[in-house]
Amino acid sequence: MNKKSTPIIVLVIIIIFIALQAVFTVDEKEIAIVTTFGEFKESYTSPGLKTKVPFIDTVTKFDKRLQRVDAYARYKIINPLLFFKTLTNETTADSRIGSIVASRLREEIAQDTQDDLISEKRDSVMNYVTTTSNLFEISFEEANLLESGLQNQDLYFYLKSSTDSSFNPVDGDQKTLIISRALDSSFEVKYFVPLKDAWGVEIIDIRIKRADFPDEVESSIFERMIAERFEKSSGYRAEGEQKDKEIRANVNKEVEITLETANGSSAITRGEGEALAIEALAEALKSDPEFYGFVRSLEAYENSLSGTTIILDPTSELFKYLESYSAPIK
Repeated sequence: MNKKSTPIIVLVIIIIFIALQAVFTVDEKEIAIVTTFGEFKESYTSPGLKTKVPFIDTVTKFDKRLQRVDAYARYKIINPLLFFKTLTNETTADSRIGSIVASRLREEIAQDTQDDLISEKRDSVMNYVTTTSNLFEISFEEANLLESGLQNQDLYFYLKSSTDSSFNPVDGDQKTLIISRALDSSFEVKYFVPLKDAWGVEIIDIRIKRADFPDEVESSIFERMIAERFEKSSGYRAEGEQKDKEIRANVNKEVEITLETANGSSAITRGEGEALAIEALAEALKSDPEFYGFVRSLEAYENSLSGTTIILDPTSELFKYLESYSAPIK
């Protein structure tokens, strides 16, 4: 290598180095913003090879996929410039969004029953928490500074009366009263704007990992849960007692019917037997009246004098029967 080619090689290396500093890539999982000495210059949301001014521009990249906050909330960066200006990075975003979500969850859990959180109603509860978590609270003064002031289309009002336990969305009439400042002073009003307009992010989904209750309502929630369990157990006990009575009544009815049926059948059978006995006795009487009379007399004596030795009068009917049947046949 001669001395003349050395400067050229050095120049080529410098040009390559500067060229590498002038380009950067954004893949399909990222979004990027370019700042010049801290001032926003441009944002990139589509993947590809991008350019910047070497050594002057700074590139900040964010993951545009759904982000997870403490394993129960997922959010997405919608406006990278606003996100960068308000939250700077994903660590700060996780912390601040996590605080909003945790607060909304605690407020909602304090109002719902245990069954609501473990039944088919859970999805509707989570959808409501997701909706309210996508709202960013501002002050009355900040609301008035918005375009069109309190009549701004992106401004949301939540109202709470002295008898309510939580804030609720206003209806059309209440909104008119708030805008005209004719609302009764006993009501408390909160003002919200979309979270995406405040921080450049949107919360996509929220799921409960664990349920923490506010300290001031924790004891009342546990008492309510105990009361709900007691109410359910009392209901099951009363239902069981009612079933027991119904089953016992049905069994007693079946036993009574069975006994009556059996008594009826036995009476019929007994009547049929007695009829057959009478018929047999009639046939016997008809064929040999004297023998029948003798047999009946024997039966009468057997029933009344069983196991007893008796002395008969030679003139009695029984003696005559015995004497006539014992006489030898000629």
